[in-house]
Amino acid sequence: MMVKAHYEIKVKKVTKDGETYAEAKMPPKLMHGKTVHYSTTGKPGNRGLEVMVKFKKGHTPYLNPNNTEILTVTSKEPPIVLVKPGIFFGECSIKPKFGPAFVYHDGQGANHDVQ
Repeated sequence: MMVKAHYEIKVKKVTKDGETYAEAKMPPKLMHGKTVHYSTTGKPGNRGLEVMVKFKKGHTPYLNPNNTEILTVTSKEPPIVLVKPGIFFGECSIKPKFGPAFVYHDGQGANHDVQ
């Protein structure tokens, strides 16, 4: 049984102006010390696909127990603790069963404001 996260962040496939990309529905603020998990939304056939959120070195709210940065978080992992406060720009993507991943069009789409 998977542990429930404080924040379940849904990432959906968006098509706008002929461009298809992934976008996370982020809460306005996230609380330091709480847990986050990412998943997909949409039609039943889209659920269960892998979501990936990538952060740049030096700009991630997540740390391993040995204080090294976690730069990539996926939906296949258990909930993860928001260790560092600040504003972090994450790039989200959804990996379908076939074909290329849908990536947020300007390298963001999962910006975290951790208080």
